[in-house]
Amino acid sequence: MKLAKFKKEVKFFFKKQIDQDFLYKPSEFWNSANLKIYNSIIKNGNIKKFKSMKINLNFFIPTYKYFFDINRKFLKKFFKEFSIIKKKRMFFISYINGYQGALSDYRTFRSSIEQTDQFGLLNFNESNHCSPAEQFKFEGKCYSKSSLNYLLGMSFLQNNTKKFYPKVILEIGGGYGTLGEILKHTRIKNFKYIDVDIVPMISIAKFYLSKVYKLKKFQSFDRFEKKRKIKIKNLDKINFLCPWHLKKLEGKISLFINFISFQEMEPEIVKNYLSIIQNLKPEYILLKNLKEGKNTKFKSYQINRTYSKKVLKPVKSILYFNQLRKLYKLVKRDVYSFGEKKIDGYNSEILLFKKRSN
Repeated sequence: MKLAKFKKEVKFFFKKQIDQDFLYKPSEFWNSANLKIYNSIIKNGNIKKFKSMKINLNFFIPTYKYFFDINRKFLKKFFKEFSIIKKKRMFFISYINGYQGALSDYRTFRSSIEQTDQFGLLNFNESNHCSPAEQFKFEGKCYSKSSLNYLLGMSFLQNNTKKFYPKVILEIGGGYGTLGEILKHTRIKNFKYIDVDIVPMISIAKFYLSKVYKLKKFQSFDRFEKKRKIKIKNLDKINFLCPWHLKKLEGKISLFINFISFQEMEPEIVKNYLSIIQNLKPEYILLKNLKEGKNTKFKSYQINRTYSKKVLKPVKSILYFNQLRKLYKLVKRDVYSFGEKKIDGYNSEILLFKKRSN
């Protein structure tokens, strides 16, 4: 994908996004940061190293490590003063650098596929495209927090379904394209992946997956902009849609996924998306978001005083149940193993819903 053409497309659709209904615009959580991410791509041309940029690490590239400066002289003095032996020092450092967190998730993932790995998730090996700030190697393969998060989710799905191979997977808020990369390595053949996201996030995913799939180009967003209807059966293997294109979709999908991004939206936006998704009749819906919802904008600090990481009103798990209960039933929910139990009381919960039979 040529960088000049990529930038031109991002500019055009970033401006197009401004004129959309608020239901398809960036939420309060994303509003100011979205502009900073856009400027870093367009003005500074940092797309080839987006995985290590500070603004991106704050928003859509999760890490196990906390990227704060640790004074090495302080650590050396601390270890010496408290007579901490080498083994304990190594253990302490492995927590700080994120290794223990990654290892814990990998162990859960590894044990979860002992009985069944119908999707072939163990085949996954993350690429090193776009200068990742953090990757860990286990059993000769590379993983990030994003990939382990999705692998745990897909493992949860295959452990709670029987002979289910999703052929059409639609995701809203797919980050930089982790799920699309995982699907490439699976045994799920002839699938279609549809990623729906705000600009420039959808452009970043498009750029990254063009590297992963070694394709020179994907279809332009403009292809969908001009159409009144978008028939799913006519889509390519990998597809990228802006939020306002979603309502144009016609046909059925097998699986809908949302990981970590519904919690960053206003309830009205989530309700609208779920309404559209139900019309596409997915057999399963897989969600992973904060059970209690995010803090509101007014409760917490601002990062660097330039953008807020808060929401106006939290989206809680009860919203999903209320929106889906007529057509979908809960298969299973989890916080401890496949979700994430947190000490601050805001717990990441994974939910699997199945379409009710008529």
